[in-house]
Amino acid sequence: MTVIRGPFFLGLILSATCLAETDLAILEEEHQQSIATADGKAFEMTAVQAFWGDAAFMRECVPADAELPEPLTIFFEVESNGALGELVIAPQNEVARCISEAVSQRRFPVPPHRWIGKIELSFTK
Repeated sequence: MTVIRGPFFLGLILSATCLAETDLAILEEEHQQSIATADGKAFEMTAVQAFWGDAAFMRECVPADAELPEPLTIFFEVESNGALGELVIAPQNEVARCISEAVSQRRFPVPPHRWIGKIELSFTK
């Protein structure tokens, strides 16, 4: 699992399964709270689009001739000023690291309240 926090984007790799599962469960709960309001749900599409941008970086993260990577779960926090806050991608692998680097400076519209997004990413040919 990759955890990136704040403007300095300190990367932390957690290997303890119990801790990782607990952290993911907490993030899932926070995500559900984020989209529980009409404003939060409406913000979701905007935030996910801003997260990906044009997604051209994915050609580098997953080259066309590469083996299909395992699915990823991405949680991302949009701070009150529109900056990317906490970013967690699990499981940790080269694709997760590549995505983390590519989106680390993303800017978002201002969220309606504290907001945690979730993306379930799977790969197909």
